[in-house]
Amino acid sequence: MAWENLRRSLAVKTLIILSCFTLPLLTACEPEEEPLEPPPMSSMVMDFDSFPSENSTTQVEQLRLAPESIYFSHTNSLTNHQFATLKVFFWSTLIAVGQAVPIHVFQTALNHLPEKQDDGSWVWKYSTTFQNVKYSARLVGKVVAETVEWEMYVSKEGEFTDFKWYTGVSQIDRSGGSWVLYEDPTAPKAIFTITWGRDSSASTAFLKYLNTKEGINNGEYIQYAKIANTNGYDAQFSIYLINDLDTTLSHTEMVEWNIATRAGRVQDPNHYGDNTWYYWDESLADTVAP
Repeated sequence: MAWENLRRSLAVKTLIILSCFTLPLLTACEPEEEPLEPPPMSSMVMDFDSFPSENSTTQVEQLRLAPESIYFSHTNSLTNHQFATLKVFFWSTLIAVGQAVPIHVFQTALNHLPEKQDDGSWVWKYSTTFQNVKYSARLVGKVVAETVEWEMYVSKEGEFTDFKWYTGVSQIDRSGGSWVLYEDPTAPKAIFTITWGRDSSASTAFLKYLNTKEGINNGEYIQYAKIANTNGYDAQFSIYLINDLDTTLSHTEMVEWNIATRAGRVQDPNHYGDNTWYYWDESLADTVAP
């Protein structure tokens, strides 16, 4: 009997000793869950910098201040490149000024790590300063089926709290998705729908801003695309503007250029009177088709 009790006691002690070694090993072997990764910056920021610009600051400023009527004019003294630049400047200013805060807040999120919540979502929580103004932000991402749903909440002390500035949906592999941007805390209505996509293997991508704000300009858009270089051009803008005074003049303009050489072309039936492409060379001067 004494021997049996001793044997049982030894067995229990052996199990205790083994558990002290094996349990930590089993815990250490459990893979750490990878945090959710937000969409790339290119899902919200359009690459206006790749479009060739004038060297003259004065000339650029004149184009920026051009009246809207010149966008739809059939005749003017602008070169092909300058005419193409008009609408690009219009949209770059509209996005850079109107969406500066939400874009900055999203860019800052990419520099922080998220924490997983009990409901399975991931939350990026941080503060940032933009133009001497402090903002608090909370980006929430949650996997739903084959996609990730996003919500960005922004607060500004003394003015607004947890304003949902934009929502979004993206593919889990970050190959495409969409955003809906809201105007501001005083007018929380959708102002832009952004759609984006990219193919890393082909080095192609696109980003489209669609104006969804109520009013006559609803439906205007700009789409930037990094395209396969099959005809000498590897970047493209497709721009649609509505003439506030005469909607029959509303139309789409196509612009293509080579990022490295700066040479490009523009197509605008309303301005030129036909569907022909009109070209500029590496120095941005008018030229004939290559």
